[in-house]
Amino acid sequence: MSFSRTTPSGRRITATARAREEPDMKRLVALVLHLAEQLHEEEHHNGGAGGSSAAAEGHDDDTLTPSTSRG
Repeated sequence: MSFSRTTPSGRRITATARAREEPDMKRLVALVLHLAEQLHEEEHHNGGAGGSSAAAEGHDDDTLTPSTSRG
């Protein structure tokens, strides 16, 4: 399956997914950590504007770690 888009300058960009036998775990973990950091930063910025945030509600420390994620 391929994905295509056109840039504002009219240039067409197309990407085709490559099948892998196993996922690249290092890149996957890096992506998840990056997204978690962005979400965490976003929550703190939104909370400073006087609105209700996860930190204000007491959910700031709900991050799963290997010791807490095994249940």
